[in-house]
Amino acid sequence: MARKKRPARPEPNQFKFPPGFEQACAILGAVESETDDKLAIESVKLAIRICPQSVDAYLWLAEFESNPAQIAEIYREAAEQGRWMIDAIDCPDVWNNPLLATYLNFRLQMSDHLWNYGQRVDSVEHLMDIDRLDPDDKLGSRFRLAFRLFDLGWDDELNELIEESDGFGSEACDKLLETLIEYRDQGDSNKARHSLMECASYSPRLIEYLVGEAMLPLEKSFVTSMEPFEEDAISLAHIVLPIVRGLPGLGRWMRETLDFRPQGHEPTKEDREYELKMVSGLPQSDEEWILDCTEVGEVWLLFVYSVEFEEPIRIESFSEKPTSAILWEAVLDTMRDPKGDARRPTKILVSKATLAKSWKKRCERLSIECIHSKSKLVPKAILEDVLEMMNRTEANLEIDQALMEEIGDLPQQDDTWIVGIFKPPLWISDGATPRRPSVIVVVESEHGMVLMQDMDDDATTSSVKNALLKAMTRPLIDIPAHRPSMVLVHDQTDLDDLDQFLDAIDIECSVATTEESEPLDECVESLIRHVSGPEGRVSLIDVEGITENEVGLLFQSIARFWKIAPWRTVPGDRPIELRCELFQQKVWYAIVVGQMGMNLGLVLYDEKEAMDAVMTSDSENAEPNGLFLNYLEKFEIPAIDFWFQEKYQWQVASEEAYPLIERALPKLQHRRPTRDELIALDIALRILPPFISRPETEGSFQIPVTTFGERVEVQARWI
Repeated sequence: MARKKRPARPEPNQFKFPPGFEQACAILGAVESETDDKLAIESVKLAIRICPQSVDAYLWLAEFESNPAQIAEIYREAAEQGRWMIDAIDCPDVWNNPLLATYLNFRLQMSDHLWNYGQRVDSVEHLMDIDRLDPDDKLGSRFRLAFRLFDLGWDDELNELIEESDGFGSEACDKLLETLIEYRDQGDSNKARHSLMECASYSPRLIEYLVGEAMLPLEKSFVTSMEPFEEDAISLAHIVLPIVRGLPGLGRWMRETLDFRPQGHEPTKEDREYELKMVSGLPQSDEEWILDCTEVGEVWLLFVYSVEFEEPIRIESFSEKPTSAILWEAVLDTMRDPKGDARRPTKILVSKATLAKSWKKRCERLSIECIHSKSKLVPKAILEDVLEMMNRTEANLEIDQALMEEIGDLPQQDDTWIVGIFKPPLWISDGATPRRPSVIVVVESEHGMVLMQDMDDDATTSSVKNALLKAMTRPLIDIPAHRPSMVLVHDQTDLDDLDQFLDAIDIECSVATTEESEPLDECVESLIRHVSGPEGRVSLIDVEGITENEVGLLFQSIARFWKIAPWRTVPGDRPIELRCELFQQKVWYAIVVGQMGMNLGLVLYDEKEAMDAVMTSDSENAEPNGLFLNYLEKFEIPAIDFWFQEKYQWQVASEEAYPLIERALPKLQHRRPTRDELIALDIALRILPPFISRPETEGSFQIPVTTFGERVEVQARWI
């Protein structure tokens, strides 16, 4: 559709109500108390017949319509029929005319509706009309127009609007728009950084919403107490968040520029309320947990220990002493994603009386007893094992002639070791964006025993030498110190330097073959699996019956879907029915998510009742029960999935488009998907783009789709 230039403002005129207006208003007044929808609809249609220029009648009619295309058509007709109100302008200040103010508010609601339902050009043109009729922006709609012009890439219209406007309602809004334009055009420039920092100084809460440091309320009614500036931040964040998610790298750049540190985030009252509500639905286990936080050297170690299972279910490190709020977040995270099934314990024992006191009411709401206990702590043996591991790997050895002579005097055994440098996705959150250091691993070849495991931000040949020396002098397992006869290197990098070093202590050195590297590869994979969480968060490649090639094909479909960005055109409350003989239950229901910019992806339901429960007005209490695809950053997906993605080079569309695929179950449980569920997802990702690009009036759509090497017929239709 061709763009419309912003027309000149009309001259003031006199006006009079259209024929039948008062009679139509009387009919509509009775509709409010009508309990029978059919009778109410007939009354609304009668009002329109009596007075086609009655805007309120069209609004009522839209309330009874569920088809978004029909709603959009009703809104368009209302906008045309309501233009008589423009003639009501009889003074420079349109807000002295309540009739016209009502009309402009209606046009603003209509613009939002059209935008949310993918009709973005129409939406912006309505905003341009509003801006023409409200030159002083008393409605507060101009900031919407500015950001939506930016989103559409209408730079000429945006520049014209900026030149004609004296700001967009607030300094934070102005600086945010300036930031987006500069970052899009110039990337990480000094001007972009300066504008972002100024925006953050004017509205820190807005930035927290945009970078994910605070939970953006879905509806203002959810927030129980809100200052005016907070309400402004929420309104602006709802407009801008989809832009931030859609501009590659912008969210990460904002975090890094402002140095948001995850462990510094203090949840708001609303965040806590929402989290408590979600966790309260978890099943409860007759289990005691012990929480202990200990300072070890320059770090603080948090242990959550299960008394019944006699093992730690969470160990987390912090560079600074964690606050009570951060420890509470860790406890909630442990309930949601512990070692084993998600669950609530019946008791939590803490060593600090202040924690027991401040957590008491929260725990009571979760039916958990929080007890101060100095006697019942994490077993000393557990702490000692962790400390011993840290001591063995922490200090590097100073390699000098005396040490080399000492190593040369160690007994030599006829065994082979394998050493390698890896960058496993073991993320450390000590900055704005989590980082992953290098890990040097030394493994005994025959039995696959881990002799040393060292961590270094930028591992070099010197790091490998140190790891080998520590493996010889103080190995992680209980064996005598000794030299091996052979060291196989996983990578040829700086092999000559390492070869000379080992030759000096009479150890042979060569590059490991693929087969010889298997014990080391298995060791690293086992390490990653260990930190990847419970059974529901293991790799897609582990799904029974699926192949590495099929997972690669699924990643291609996921990447294509991201590039198309259907959440920009498909409303979030429009389910699509998919039918295919290949499906076990013959039908799935798809919902595209991401219109608000918070979670981008796709949800598939295999039961209409489960979908309907989420789609109803009481969806806040509905339990998710479907197949979820979410696009996240690489440090947010299971470590084992990211490991295999790098290993097999599966396609990913963007740094923000790493897929997390889970089958959600009631009571906040989840599991890995089955092969049949992944086939259903792949089919949906392939058929939805061509389906949603068609006019809705064309009805159902049927095409052949090739999924995992099999060609099938799939039918799609809006419901």
